[in-house]
Amino acid sequence: MFDALNQVGLKPEHAYRYPHEFSGGQRQRVVIARALITDPQIVIADEPISALDVSIQAQIVNIMKEMVEKRGVTFLFIAHDLSMVNYACENVIIMHRGKILERGNVDKIFKNPIHPYTKSLMKASPKLSNIHLDLASFDEGLNYYKDYSVINKPSFYQVSDNHEVFCTKEQFDLWVNQKR
Repeated sequence: MFDALNQVGLKPEHAYRYPHEFSGGQRQRVVIARALITDPQIVIADEPISALDVSIQAQIVNIMKEMVEKRGVTFLFIAHDLSMVNYACENVIIMHRGKILERGNVDKIFKNPIHPYTKSLMKASPKLSNIHLDLASFDEGLNYYKDYSVINKPSFYQVSDNHEVFCTKEQFDLWVNQKR
């Protein structure tokens, strides 16, 4: 237990404190330490940094990245902050209404988003202002699902290595051609 606390930047005496005696960042460190004590292969981290200050967010993400390197732990990092997803993750899955819409390497998807929902997320993220997307020419809006039917079922289409988008063949052709 003390080793796990040390790995997340806490001291052995922290093991004897009550929850109300910790800051938000320290609480997240305790949560990570508790998760790592069982030596898991995967840790599901649902919005682990959303309630923390930006400086503390980076510290927590760096601890998680260090655990990936040192212990070989995989983190399923669930977040809405795309700048942190871009910083923390190697691969990303973009979901909407419980469906996977785009998946693959973070750099590839962030540099070349294909799905309109992915584009809208990136446009709405002020921290990703270095990504410039022209949505004015995109006339389908977010009604991408309106053409789905039993006959016209969406599936995953490969954009490039480790980058896939969930859509119909017609949508894929339209969206990819808009990028050219």
